[in-house]
Amino acid sequence: MPTRLATVGPMRSVVGAVSLAVILLLAACGGGNAVPTLAPTPTTTPLFASEEEALAAAEEAYAAYLAMSGLISSEGGVEPERIAPFVTEERLVDELRGFETYRALGIRTEGNDTFRVLEIQRFDVAPGGVEIAIYVCWDASEVRVFDQDGTDVTPEDRDVNDLREIVLVAFNEQRRLVLESDTPWSSESC
Repeated sequence: MPTRLATVGPMRSVVGAVSLAVILLLAACGGGNAVPTLAPTPTTTPLFASEEEALAAAEEAYAAYLAMSGLISSEGGVEPERIAPFVTEERLVDELRGFETYRALGIRTEGNDTFRVLEIQRFDVAPGGVEIAIYVCWDASEVRVFDQDGTDVTPEDRDVNDLREIVLVAFNEQRRLVLESDTPWSSESC
């Protein structure tokens, strides 16, 4: 049995070498290309077909972020990691810190933030993904803050209506927008 196995290995090498020689001879005789042309590699499909589609997706993504943030706030900051799918990794650190404050102070919210998109500020497409910045009028006038005893402790002098720049990003492998930043754009209110 060992002798038979020893002859099979070299035999395969001989058959392989002969096959390669025949292929090369046929390719040379055919006058065509010796190496077949490969089809072009497919490119990544763009995340958005138009600026309007990108704006609609940004609006939807920001609304989803606000809804989850509002839910966690209304529950006093419990299970804050639920916000992770809606924000970048860098933004997550700040979000978790903010919800920790809710837990530490024993506060919760009632009501929902709302917003109205004013315009798209930029829509940048890069090989790794997209970045969309929008201006929004953010309104928290319906949100109230309550302590552990149910007492309304909402600061009366808080800003409830701000003009904000919202930046959302998506990476090609992720294929959905997440919040990168949410900052006041000017001292003016909407």
